[in-house]
Amino acid sequence: MTNWKQKVIVITGASAGIGEGTALHFAKFGAKLFLTGRNSDNLQKTKDQCVQLGLPDENIGSVVGDITDKTVQSKILSGALEKYGKIDVLVNNAGMVHYLKTGDTSDEEYDEMFDTNVKAQFMLTKAAMEYIKQTKGNIVFVSSICGGRPMGELPVYCMSKAAIDMFTQCLALELAPFGVRVNSVKYNSVEDS
Repeated sequence: MTNWKQKVIVITGASAGIGEGTALHFAKFGAKLFLTGRNSDNLQKTKDQCVQLGLPDENIGSVVGDITDKTVQSKILSGALEKYGKIDVLVNNAGMVHYLKTGDTSDEEYDEMFDTNVKAQFMLTKAAMEYIKQTKGNIVFVSSICGGRPMGELPVYCMSKAAIDMFTQCLALELAPFGVRVNSVKYNSVEDS
């Protein structure tokens, strides 16, 4: 059985929804958390809930910011490493969706979804890989059934999740020789907290 009290888990998009739920789940096991999100008030609520579950405040680090910003990506990794000295698990949860059909999607909306759902996760993972190799850790991507199931009102979102699914598979092959596991979680729909 894993001793989560010795594990450092970085969770993006932890200020709401699946990311928040993931943080609360690992807090119950006493893991050391490093949380990120765009909304400082909501991120603080997540941290407060973790403390209410018994996780010591010193076992929670955080960075507020947009995951698509390379400076924020650097702060996430440097913050986790400065606080804990290692990274065992990276949960790539941050994401967004626009409910728009192809003809209604602007260039900006397309770029925003791909920058958040694909590029930012790729770049953060790329930067974190060497640290995760050192711990023989885990990388988890939060995907969606939309990555393999077309939906007419969500073409760009579906495309972005299909890209993450393929990246997960490719990265799993690349990192397996180093003892690093790479997986994705494909959810249907969830109620936000």
